[in-house]
Amino acid sequence: MAFFVSCSNSSDDTVTPPVDRSLELIGNWDAIGYTIEGNTTTIINSDESFVTIFEGIGFEMNHFLSFSDGPRTFSNQGDYRLEVVSLDPDGVPSTQLFFIPVAEDGSWEFNNTNNTLTFMENGEERIVTILELSPTTLKFRTNIDTTVINGNTQVTTSAFEIYTYAWAGN
Repeated sequence: MAFFVSCSNSSDDTVTPPVDRSLELIGNWDAIGYTIEGNTTTIINSDESFVTIFEGIGFEMNHFLSFSDGPRTFSNQGDYRLEVVSLDPDGVPSTQLFFIPVAEDGSWEFNNTNNTLTFMENGEERIVTILELSPTTLKFRTNIDTTVINGNTQVTTSAFEIYTYAWAGN
């Protein structure tokens, strides 16, 4: 039986905490992209169900997201258009166009350890995962999981959204 023991008296053994990247958010960001992808399951009378698959893309992006520090507040204002293509249970496609107004204000927190951003508005929290944060780009993903019951019909939606912003300055 062999034992290997390693000891070090080096000052290089210190653990460096992660760099706080939250300050990289401070300033103004212009929306340049939005996508959504998911499905909706509808159950009627607990025995009849069907699934609709959908995906959408935003265009005519006319909104911005601003972050400030001290206090940490955000403002997301403007609008965009959304084209959603759905496939019904028989595979028949349909296209819908939506006008999406954006008006959100609240506070924010950045979790450096798991790379998430929490938006807080009117007591509601929305946690998003940062996919990219660079001097020119902010990109994050958020999940949607909802169930609505109306009488004997239950509609469950499961989707994810990806928002992309370009740095617009301070």
